[in-house]
Amino acid sequence: METEPPAVEINAHATPEAEEPSPTPTPYVGTYYFVQSEEDSLNIYEVDGENKTLVKSAEVNLELFPASDKEALQQGVKVNNLEEGIQLIEDFTS
Repeated sequence: METEPPAVEINAHATPEAEEPSPTPTPYVGTYYFVQSEEDSLNIYEVDGENKTLVKSAEVNLELFPASDKEALQQGVKVNNLEEGIQLIEDFTS
């Protein structure tokens, strides 16, 4: 029985093409806010460049939150503006 040669020839000595380096991300410029849990409080921070300022804080019992919410808040949740941050805290504390 004769076998046909493969349709595609595999070259075991081929070298991968050089990949172009991925572009360096441009750091965010401007002011933004994020909500983050710390100990028994939810805090809203304003970030402007490298400066991080606490804007508002509310005491909460984080043990009552679902694990997924606690994890997200520990990492910090970015919000579009201060009002959205305040609303997020109010949603968790009411």
